[in-house]
Amino acid sequence: MHRLAQREYDLRVLLNGRAHHEHINTADASPAIDPYVVNDLRLNASLHRLFRIPTIDLTLTVRNVLSEQYENNGWSYSFIEGGTRHELVGLYPQAPIHVLGGVTVRW
Repeated sequence: MHRLAQREYDLRVLLNGRAHHEHINTADASPAIDPYVVNDLRLNASLHRLFRIPTIDLTLTVRNVLSEQYENNGWSYSFIEGGTRHELVGLYPQAPIHVLGGVTVRW
């Protein structure tokens, strides 16, 4: 904990990486979703005794920092038409870089 003009604060920085290699349940054993790595950055600050409030927590999260293009979910559907089996696979693209913020006031 540090002091800033007679007020105390905490600051935390977290870098989180996620790697995925997943399959969609299809008749084909090969993966339908390409492997990917996504990195997030999170900053947390807690301000203590500011404006007579015991604690104010500030959070800033940057998701997908490198704006990786990836799909992390999908569906598959197969059917037989005219004696031929057809298989459809749909994938859901995920958001590029985006920012979330939050404020929590605790008494």
